[in-house]
Amino acid sequence: MLDIHNVVRELKAYQRFMMPPEGENMYRLMSFRVLIFWCSYFIYLIATVFQTTMYNYNSDLFRVFVTLRYISFAGAGIKIVLDLLEQYLKDRKEGQQFFKWDYDSVLCAVKYFVIFGLLFIVSMIADERSLLFVFAFLLASKGISENKIFQYTFYVQVALSIFVVFCSSVGLLPDLLFERGGNYIRHALGYIYPSVAFNYFFFIIVLKFWSQKKRIELKEAFLLELINFLLFLLTDVSTGFLVVSLIILIEVINEKKHILHADSIFIKKIQSYKRISSVLSNIYDYFAVYLVLILVVLCSTIQYRPTQIINTLLTSRIQLVVDAVKKYGIHWFGNNIEWIGFGGNPDANSFEGIYNFIDCSYASIILNYGIVVFVGIMVLLVLVGKDLRKKRHYDKCFLYFVVLAYCFIEPRLIELQANTLLFLMAPLMYSRPPRVKKYKKKDGIFYKKAIRLRDRRKI
Repeated sequence: MLDIHNVVRELKAYQRFMMPPEGENMYRLMSFRVLIFWCSYFIYLIATVFQTTMYNYNSDLFRVFVTLRYISFAGAGIKIVLDLLEQYLKDRKEGQQFFKWDYDSVLCAVKYFVIFGLLFIVSMIADERSLLFVFAFLLASKGISENKIFQYTFYVQVALSIFVVFCSSVGLLPDLLFERGGNYIRHALGYIYPSVAFNYFFFIIVLKFWSQKKRIELKEAFLLELINFLLFLLTDVSTGFLVVSLIILIEVINEKKHILHADSIFIKKIQSYKRISSVLSNIYDYFAVYLVLILVVLCSTIQYRPTQIINTLLTSRIQLVVDAVKKYGIHWFGNNIEWIGFGGNPDANSFEGIYNFIDCSYASIILNYGIVVFVGIMVLLVLVGKDLRKKRHYDKCFLYFVVLAYCFIEPRLIELQANTLLFLMAPLMYSRPPRVKKYKKKDGIFYKKAIRLRDRRKI
């Protein structure tokens, strides 16, 4: 039988724990929610990376990875609830009302319900939950430094890559060989496809240069380029090899000549030419949009010889996009498409006539998730780029620019386990309605005019 007195005592004990006068347990709550985020994020990261390896073709491990992803999603939800609880306790301590039935508060609440509802509907239609997971982790990252996320992700990604490659080299994972030019020379290195291994290496390089505090030395650059070259020999991913080499080269030059520093002579020289500076800023800010326009032009002119040459250089990526659009169409809220690619099966003959996988991230997003979600993602990409440029982080602007360009030929733009830069969108997505604070004068009678304060997380 339920003892009401015990329940009351437990509730009072819980209240004392959560709202002590000295604030010690508020610190405990803050530490606990941070721990929840890191545990959930690392579980998601590890499980999702392993889903791109040959371990995923073991039926038991497949179910384990799916379960771990849902556990991490629940953890992200708990972190969001704890964030709201902490804000409620903070507002209560400051004598403020947590939620006010005014225009701003209602609009903010409606915004989150609409976004979550839209993503839920799109996820159901597309039968793909990854975008919903990404949204949850972006909201759950409130209060966590992006630089720390990048640093820790870098170490975890390096450890996972070494582990997978080691397992494939000793026979614990199959190292699939894929054909190129009639010869089976492309090693998947334990992953489901050779380009998957190189994609992780590309984003590891991006994270390294993004989060490192000290600049690169020549011997370190040589070692990275050596690893890059060895991966190229094993996987035969030529575009990735060239892009990573470009990043290393620019970083070395930046170390010696400081060309990407905000106060460098190079930057000041460009900014002195107002028209050139304006054009370059416009190209950078809307680069993702321009890439989409380029894709549209290429798809519209696929029958012409120049476009066919580009399509050949891109290994028929443009033609595959054209075929997918004709077959599945573009919908407002996405489409349930069964993508069939070479992942996990090196026998190209078995896919003859049924292969339909597209590598372009921008085409993949609009086909999978629809026009509404696609437009929202494009807006966020533009805002992130503008924010980096306005803060004069030109070295990071360069890396961000390269990531957007690289995802034109690889489907990793909104995959959180690969593209950790998605966390840069979090401050743009997470917001609260303006708060009104009153400031008393010393006599306690007159008040200053109320001013609006918006909680914004620092980048």
